[in-house]
Amino acid sequence: MAVLDTVPDRAGARARWQPWLALGLALLCATSYVVALVLPYYVNGLDHRPPGESLYLHDLSEVWPYDTAYWWLVALLALFSLVLAPFVGFAVAFWSGWGLWAERRAPRRRVVWFAATAVSTASVIWIFTPLAQELRIWLVD
Repeated sequence: MAVLDTVPDRAGARARWQPWLALGLALLCATSYVVALVLPYYVNGLDHRPPGESLYLHDLSEVWPYDTAYWWLVALLALFSLVLAPFVGFAVAFWSGWGLWAERRAPRRRVVWFAATAVSTASVIWIFTPLAQELRIWLVD
């Protein structure tokens, strides 16, 4: 007589949602950079400022979306992009790289792991660009 196991397979359930969590965190990092820093920079035409004009002459509270009713949401994303996103991006890049290697025999989950790796790696690389450094200083100033 066979005895059925009554303990659910938690390792299998955990393995199903982990790549999606990694992808969600990677997208949150990228979204925080885009919405809080890059979008206001391009929408307000600050990329077309005269050569030699400092970005710091433009007050952040007077540009879109910081002058709308949703300024608090954008400011929250900006705070996340300054404080946590670099660390989360590094962590997700390593975690998803490990997941990509660990689940090399699960093709569907591998696609999600690969997407998380690509997005988080791109976010981490973007942190070190001159534009990103200038925008972060502009945000803090």
